[in-house]
Amino acid sequence: MQKQLDHDALVIKTNVILEEVERMRKQWERSNPSIESVAQMRIAAKGYISSLEEANKALSECVDGVLEQMSDMAKINEEIARTAEAMAKIAKDMD
Repeated sequence: MQKQLDHDALVIKTNVILEEVERMRKQWERSNPSIESVAQMRIAAKGYISSLEEANKALSECVDGVLEQMSDMAKINEEIARTAEAMAKIAKDMD
């Protein structure tokens, strides 16, 4: 149950990040035509770039979380396989 909650939280966090990046992209595109100076361009670009950097970091954390969950699942699958082998051996010995 905890793993499902962790997975759901990662999915939600990823979607929020992607929505924020999309919002910033649209804001950037809307502001481009009205930019009249290099200074304004720098200010607008800085906000967009900052948002992209934050998104990159957060998505990296999400990927790390998914990889950790996959590692945990692999360990569980190995345990299931060992248990199945033991059960098959017991069943064979009972015959």
